[in-house]
Amino acid sequence: MATVSFAHGPKGHTEGFTALAAAKKATLMYDKLVATGKLDESWETKLETIAVYERNTGQQEIVVKFSRTSGEPRAVYIFFTEQGKYNGSNFTGK
Repeated sequence: MATVSFAHGPKGHTEGFTALAAAKKATLMYDKLVATGKLDESWETKLETIAVYERNTGQQEIVVKFSRTSGEPRAVYIFFTEQGKYNGSNFTGK
């Protein structure tokens, strides 16, 4: 007889919007910005790092930072709420 098994991650129940989910969602947005020309081709060819971190500016946000090796500005930031909703983007990180 087969039984049903329910698994949870290492912290018990799955967290709502994880760093990995933020990186995936931001990468899709970033790719679209490059494909539509809103970010020039050097953002794709000179991409150096992608960083994901949290910050608190009165509300908790998850920030995904895409950095390139050269060119100005050097980074583009995409912000999400804790629930994973797009909360803006810019070149300053502020």
